[in-house]
Amino acid sequence: MEEIYNWGLSIITGIQQIKSPIITFLMEGISFFGDPVFYFFFLMIIYWCVDAKKGFQLGTIIIFSGAFNTAIKQTLKVPRPYQRNPAVFIVEETGFSTPSGHSQGSASFYPIVANFFCKGKSLAKIIIQLLVAIFVPLLIGFSRIYLGVHYPTDVFLGLIIGFLTATGVLLFWDFFAERIASLRLSIKFLLLALLCLLLNHFSQGNTSLSGLLFGFVGGHLFFIEKKSFDAKTGLLWQKILRILLGSFIVAFFYFIPKFIISFLGMDSPENQWYDLIRFLRYMLTGAATSFLVPTMFLKLKLADKFPTENNLKEINQ
Repeated sequence: MEEIYNWGLSIITGIQQIKSPIITFLMEGISFFGDPVFYFFFLMIIYWCVDAKKGFQLGTIIIFSGAFNTAIKQTLKVPRPYQRNPAVFIVEETGFSTPSGHSQGSASFYPIVANFFCKGKSLAKIIIQLLVAIFVPLLIGFSRIYLGVHYPTDVFLGLIIGFLTATGVLLFWDFFAERIASLRLSIKFLLLALLCLLLNHFSQGNTSLSGLLFGFVGGHLFFIEKKSFDAKTGLLWQKILRILLGSFIVAFFYFIPKFIISFLGMDSPENQWYDLIRFLRYMLTGAATSFLVPTMFLKLKLADKFPTENNLKEINQ
């Protein structure tokens, strides 16, 4: 493995020969489009203001991809390139190196986005779809190598896992969604809990994304079981208000528990309850996104219910 890491460091060093403040600024900007913060804000807009079904699918994919990536990282525990060779340091990142989360996430996310919003038979739309689905993840992966936070092998592995994930979703999502939709709510929650428990087993020390997955998916399942929500409805000012109000509520559930936990001195990985507390805090954030916020939209008349009960099954798929 040392030979592979040394080869990777030589590639990073070679790429960084073009390093300049402008290029570094551009690479950091490109890298941001593979950042979990960008994904989460994007999916909130889609879920709350465009199409809840598409938002749920995007959210589930990107959060699961991140949780799966974390499980692999926490298992392999590969140090970052700049931790082996400080000469390649440009920016600092938390966590381990293999595989690249930005690469895996972008290769999972952008093909689905392209399929949702760039569909068309014209040559121009096909080109746009390919650029979004393939070129954007490759560019994000390259930025991670340039910034010295990932080996080329990290990026390759992340892209492979991500593209396989996206392909599986495009081919089989509807097939499994129809069958899961017919199950009782209790069975759905049991399956979700088992999946998150398995992810937690391999993600000890960082259970945030498995908690977010449980909260987001569980909140969505519980919400559509009790209510119906049409994200497409509403005037522009109502949708803007949804984003502002929803973002405030989600931020509240993210930062206030974090402040309380920090105040109580329970935010250290050495604390025996650290993994559980982190899981629960992110679970609240996910549940606020998919359950509490849409419920408030309906209560405040910022969104409408679906006109018929038949749409309930559609949004659950």
